[in-house]
Amino acid sequence: MKYIPLTVFRLLLILILFFTWRIGFTEPVINDQQDLEEFNQLLIADQSTTDPCCLKASAYLSKLPADRQLALAEHLLENTNPEVRCLAAGALVVNEHVTEAISPLAALIADGNEQCFANLVKTVAHVNDSTVMLRLLIESHQYLLDNLKSYQRDDQLRVKKFLSGGLFVSKPREFSSAKVEAQIANWKNELKTIPTQ
Repeated sequence: MKYIPLTVFRLLLILILFFTWRIGFTEPVINDQQDLEEFNQLLIADQSTTDPCCLKASAYLSKLPADRQLALAEHLLENTNPEVRCLAAGALVVNEHVTEAISPLAALIADGNEQCFANLVKTVAHVNDSTVMLRLLIESHQYLLDNLKSYQRDDQLRVKKFLSGGLFVSKPREFSSAKVEAQIANWKNELKTIPTQ
């Protein structure tokens, strides 16, 4: 009989933990759905104007708190519109989740949407953490170089153009794995010189 209070106490503790867990995970799901619906409505409004694509939707995404930006970005990475996927990848990068953004960005570049990457570079230029840009360049170039053989012919040509400086110079140089690796090494050395915050 003396063990009954201890059992009741354990049961109450388990129930409290369960309900705390449920409350903690329910609210963000509601926010995620509301944010996605609001973003989609703004995207439809954007498409009915002559303004640049995603202008209102992009502004909405950028004004959300970081955790909600990241949650919404996860949904948007599956969107069929490349500009929306680029916005999602941008939200990941701006919130310092660079690695998670690399695969979707690589797919955009391989599909011929490298302008999205150029727009992202402009956005990242305003991020407070000066290492984000270098990490983006290092990881994207390394990923594309490592996966170059997995791309089909046309995609591979676009990736090679990008890796040869296609975004950053008016006339891309001839592709060379060694030159790309050397550029990545230079960026890594530059990254080491930046003081950690």
